[in-house]
Amino acid sequence: MKYLTLIRHAKSSWKDTGCIDFDRQLSKRGTKDGPRMNAWLKKSHVSPDIVLCSPTVRAAATLAMLTHLSESAGETRVVEEIYEASLFDLLSLLGSVPDTFSHCCVIGHNPGLQELAQYLSDTPVEPLVTCAVVQLKLDVSSWEKIKVSCGTPVVFMTPKLLKDGNHA
Repeated sequence: MKYLTLIRHAKSSWKDTGCIDFDRQLSKRGTKDGPRMNAWLKKSHVSPDIVLCSPTVRAAATLAMLTHLSESAGETRVVEEIYEASLFDLLSLLGSVPDTFSHCCVIGHNPGLQELAQYLSDTPVEPLVTCAVVQLKLDVSSWEKIKVSCGTPVVFMTPKLLKDGNHA
């Protein structure tokens, strides 16, 4: 059994029209959502062994706010391929995760993360809005063996759900 937690980066700012996509900063909302989601991750005991993070400014800033992940993970890697990754790029990346890790977290971007969550899930997955978290329990013994519908969603949370008082 493996666990996969997918986190879409926090809300980014589009104010600087001259800024390239890779370098976009977080918006005010993004900087508020991150700490709230961090507290929820800690309270919910979402504790991966390894965190793989996109190299973009907004993904790195999201990881920096999610201190619980950094504290609980044995290893954190910035992975260039996560930026603009397709479903198949992400599947390939996950297939290369050493089996010594039972719980992997990926911090990245849509549409890739949404497509991955839906591909792996045996049920429909809610939209991965910014700073959303979905955790899947994967019915596989090795990361190399992940395949369509091998996972069951066990955790789903968004900043709005937290704000509205829903904690399921």
